[in-house]
Amino acid sequence: MLKLLQFRDCVHYCGFNDIKGRGAFFTWNNKQAPATRGFSRIDRFLEYKLGEKKEFKYYNMWSMDPEFKNIVHQSWNCQINGTPMFKLVTKLKNIKKPLRMLNRNGFSDIGKIVVVAKALLEELQLATHTNPTDLGLLATETDATESYRQLYQS
Repeated sequence: MLKLLQFRDCVHYCGFNDIKGRGAFFTWNNKQAPATRGFSRIDRFLEYKLGEKKEFKYYNMWSMDPEFKNIVHQSWNCQINGTPMFKLVTKLKNIKKPLRMLNRNGFSDIGKIVVVAKALLEELQLATHTNPTDLGLLATETDATESYRQLYQS
């Protein structure tokens, strides 16, 4: 019962919501006689609604910054009490703000640049689809594809 309560607390702390499923509420039973048969719900579907919160993405290029290891070390080595899952989630929450600051100060908010590059690529792909014989347009689309790929992979 303690594990179930810890799981429930972790789900609540992380802001997840239980998605109501269809069909039988209990998804498992121990196949014993009716008087001693136990039932349990073992499958769950959880959702996390971002609401006003921004999605967090990790960019590989952050690891090239001289301060990166120090930021991770400081955020990760703090003492947190609780279950292993609670500790992990708390550490991940603690590291988000310093990494966002690193991104903003050292990498000119690369996420926005990636979004713009993707929009340009999609526009060029649509243009080449409607005019497939334009060699200049095809070359521009190829360059935009490579540029977006490099940005996205970093």
